[in-house]
Amino acid sequence: MAKAACADGSSVHTGTTVVGPVEGSVLPGSNGFCFILGAQIMVQDGTMEIPNHQYQVTPPLFHSHSFSPTVFQQSFVTVQGLKMCLVGDSHSADPTEVDSAGSNGFVEVTL
Repeated sequence: MAKAACADGSSVHTGTTVVGPVEGSVLPGSNGFCFILGAQIMVQDGTMEIPNHQYQVTPPLFHSHSFSPTVFQQSFVTVQGLKMCLVGDSHSADPTEVDSAGSNGFVEVTL
C-alpha cells in the first residue's frame, strides 16, 4: 500500500546534484476540488518542485527543477481522469520522487 500525496507533501531529488539529496515540495496540478483534511490531492500533471542546488563542481553551476511524475505505481485511482499521485511516484529522466504524503494520514491505495 502507498499513501496519496497531498499538496503539503514533499519530494526528493537525487539526480543532477553534487550536494546529496535535495528536498523539495509538490504542487497538486489541475485538481481544484479533491481535498484531504484541507490539502489538495496531487494528480499526474502536478509537479515536484526542487529548489536551487549545485549540480556541477567546476565551475560551480546551480539550477532548480520542476518535474511532473513519469512513473506511477497505479493507474486505476483517478481524479477527473488524471492519476492520483502516490508516495514513490517519480520522474525517471532525472531521478526525483514524491517522498511524503503530507497531511494525508489515512488515504492509502493498495497496489
